[in-house]
Amino acid sequence: MAAFDGATLQALRQTEAALRAYSQEIDRERSLALARDDAARASGQAGRLYRFGRIGFLDVLSAQAALADAESALA
Repeated sequence: MAAFDGATLQALRQTEAALRAYSQEIDRERSLALARDDAARASGQAGRLYRFGRIGFLDVLSAQAALADAESALA
């Protein structure tokens, strides 16, 4: 009986650890998706500002690089 109780407790601990890891991964993916969305918005805004002569092309490239990094992190 004690062996069964020990095995059951071990299984519950493993299940709890797996659920915690899964929850953390969901949170991580959600954060990365938000960062990607923000980077996409910034890249679009940089493109518009460049077309109106408000910023230089290096700023556009920087925003595009940030978007590429965010998309890569999410993949």
